[in-house]
Amino acid sequence: AAGRKDGVYRHRFVVWDKDWNIVNVSRQFSFMNAEIEFAVGMAEYKGDYLITFGFQDNAAYLVRVPKQFVLDFIFESNESLKKFIKV
Repeated sequence: AAGRKDGVYRHRFVVWDKDWNIVNVSRQFSFMNAEIEFAVGMAEYKGDYLITFGFQDNAAYLVRVPKQFVLDFIFESNESLKKFIKV
């Protein structure tokens, strides 16, 4: 299935402040290196994040990712923006 679609959908994390202004956008990424992926949710769970995503329009996945990894990915070297996330 991977490689047989002609669209390219990539993910980004977007952080908003309390007034819904975008304060940071991560770089693009892919979970499984397919052309078609779409994230549909993220929730905090026992100190980690659970992220649900679809793959190639035919499968759904749930991935558990360490919270610190996600924060480091979103903010990379911009420590001052971490004030918008409760750590």
